[in-house]
This record gives sequence, structure tokens and C-alpha cells, in this order.
Amino acid sequence: MLKGMTKLISRVHKLDPGRVLHMGTQAPQSLAAHLDNQVPAESPRAISRTSENDPAKHGEQHEGQHYSIPLQDLKTVFPHGLPSRFVMQVLKTGEGIGGSS
Repeated sequence: MLKGMTKLISRVHKLDPGRVLHMGTQAPQSLAAHLDNQVPAESPRAISRTSENDPAKHGEQHEGQHYSIPLQDLKTVFPHGLPSRFVMQVLKTGEGIGGSS
């Protein structure tokens, strides 16, 4: 079984990364080139976060974006504390409480 795995791994390393998706022969390269042209210069984090931290000032341009809640307002917004599942996600990803904008 180990020999079979070794052969499989060596074959995977020899494959063209564009053909791994099994979308045809030229589709992956053209798709990747098309997507590269559409990627904005900003980082993905800047796109998903708004610089406006006051929810009262949010407009349509802020819809679907994250913002930071000041720590002093956290108890007002969540009087019983944050949900335990959210806390677990924050600890795993480093996003959320005290995260940088």
C-alpha cells in the first residue's frame, strides 16, 4: 500500500496545477487569468471590513461588512456575554474581539 501511495504522490506532483480542477484542458488557465484581472488591489480583509465603527452612520456601502464594537459598549450590546460558539470561533480565527480593522 505504501508503494501505491508513493506512486500517487509522485503523479500528483507532476500534474499541471491548472488541470487539477478537471474543467477541460484550457478552461482552468483561462479562468485563473480572468479571475486575476478582477482581483482588487486591496487586501481581502479591507474589503470585508468597514472603517466606519459607528453603526448609526452605516449606509448601503457598509452593508454586509464587519465593524468593531468598542470594548466599553460590548456589555451594552451583549449584556449576558458573547455566545460560546462565537467565542470559540474568535479564538480559532483571531477575528472579533480586539481584532484590528
